[in-house]
Order: sequence, then structure tokens, then C-alpha cells
Amino acid sequence: MLISGIREFDKKRKKIILDEGAESFLLYNGELRTLALREGEELSGAQREKIFEEILKPRAKKKVLYYLKDSDKTSAQIRLKLKQGGYPQEIIEDALAFLERHRFVDDKRYAETYTGELKGKKSRREIIAKLKERGISGSDIQEALENLNPEDEYAACEKALRGRLGRKRTELSDPDRQKAYAFLARKGYSYDAIEHAFHALVSDGFSQDFMQEV
Repeated sequence: MLISGIREFDKKRKKIILDEGAESFLLYNGELRTLALREGEELSGAQREKIFEEILKPRAKKKVLYYLKDSDKTSAQIRLKLKQGGYPQEIIEDALAFLERHRFVDDKRYAETYTGELKGKKSRREIIAKLKERGISGSDIQEALENLNPEDEYAACEKALRGRLGRKRTELSDPDRQKAYAFLARKGYSYDAIEHAFHALVSDGFSQDFMQEV
């Protein structure tokens, strides 16, 4: 493979570009000097394998383990993190296989845990959106949603409505009621959940007239 470019990435690292961008990776300046790589020269298969096996794969594994130190991450989040770090696709897949093999990464477990944290706080639609943002697959999302029940949706909707209205209010104008309803609908709450939330306000001192007008 031809080393078609060696570009400065930051003060400590250089980007090695092979075959006009077909593949690239980052090396520290000291590593580059030790390997004596030069632009315009050929990189043999043995040299590439040595770089990948002895430098990039161990470094990627160390990086992802550090990334997972404080909280679980999804496969998609880890893949993006490594891509941003300049790792080739082969190295990214190797690191993910290592994590999955040792169960450091499990998207199904992540989806179930995250759904459990959000139930009673977010609507079903909001939970789905957040899981998709994290790269969770549709099948894992559907399995995680089996842990939800209507009471969770009711509790989340009521909490959202109380937060919208404030604790001290006991009356609402027609426009205010319509805005509150639209606010909950945009968040993905069902008609039943919204109706349940409005009825729950009676216990906070809202009049029956208010409920009849909803």
C-alpha cells in the first residue's frame, strides 16, 4: 500500500493516509519516527499488520474501556467515538467484538436499563426517540418497551402537566387548557394518559367545572 500522505492531526499525532484515502489511521510522532514511515513510500502488508496488531488494536481497546468507565454506552456510541478518534473500520469492529465478547457492551441490556430509568418520567414516544438517538435497534427497543405499562405513561403525563402548569395554579383559561393539551400531545402522550392527567388535577384543588370543560 502506498503512503500517499502524512498529515498533522494535532501536536502529538500524525494522520497516515494510504492509497489516496482508501484507509487512514493516527500514530503518535514518536511511533512514526520509530517506524520510519515516509510519504511516497510503500507500506508492506507485514508492516500494516504490525501497526494494527501491536499499536492500534490495544490502543482502541484501552480507549473504549476508559470511555465505559463511568457509564454504559451503546455499540453505536462506541463506534462513533472510535471513528472520531481516527481509527480504521477494522480496528473499530475488533474493539466492539472484544467488548461484546466480555459483555462490556450489550445494547439489549442498555435499552432495558435506560427504559427503566425513564418510565414514569417520559412518554413512550420520547423513550423510543431517546433510544434511537443512542443507536439502539428496533428489536431491542421493542423488547425494552415490554417493561412499560399504562400506569407508567399516566404518571409521566401527570408529572409533565404539573410541571407545565406550576403548583400554585387552580384555574385555567380555555386557551391555557388547549395549550397544555397540545403540549402533552406533542410529547407523544395518548388521549387516555392526557385525560387521566387532567383529572388528577382535581386533587390539587382544580374545580369540577374545570374538568368538565377539558
